[in-house]
Amino acid sequence: MSTGGYRAVVFDLDGTLLDSYEGIRAALNPVLVHYGKDPVTLDQTRFMVGEGLPRLIEKAIGPESVDEGVRLFRERYRETALSGSTLFHDAEEVMAELSRRGIPMSIASNKPALFSRQILDHLGIASRFAFVGGPDLGFVPKPDPGMALAALAAMGSAPEETLFVGDMPIDVQTARAVGMPVAVLATGSSTREELLESAPDLILRTLGELLPLFRGL
Repeated sequence: MSTGGYRAVVFDLDGTLLDSYEGIRAALNPVLVHYGKDPVTLDQTRFMVGEGLPRLIEKAIGPESVDEGVRLFRERYRETALSGSTLFHDAEEVMAELSRRGIPMSIASNKPALFSRQILDHLGIASRFAFVGGPDLGFVPKPDPGMALAALAAMGSAPEETLFVGDMPIDVQTARAVGMPVAVLATGSSTREELLESAPDLILRTLGELLPLFRGL
């Protein structure tokens, strides 16, 4: 599979472009306390996310009260999402350069798109993305290929010329389901060893290593 000259990119969000774990932890811990569970640390939170909000709540409190737990989390996350989310240090530089080159960009995340857009708007970068997907828009969570396919359609790009960039094996599985090349970073919810086992095309140390892989339009 080619590892260069890509013409579009689909990013995961949490753990890939965004360090959002403090905001998630601050919303999750009141839910845990409500159900008599111990609060979690930032590191524990990091390795709980990535499979969508219902799955996060199920991991946290068990399957019996997921709907109510999701409701309580959403209420709190509206207050913590913006203050607890920051771009990784080179993310803005990379996105600005890709935009300068005319590279279309999209987001395929298991975070609800409502929250993703609020955070991206707050950071002033929402306009960079042709598509921001999430399960609340009717998509089945990754690794289902639906969000990635919608991103390709929004950007008008073919799978083989579009790089999927994520931080978890679930992102590799998503890309493979669509026939997209995939690069991963160990900056989120999976270790480098877990990522190696998922057999991505590339493992990057930083987002900046993406830039040589794209050509301008």
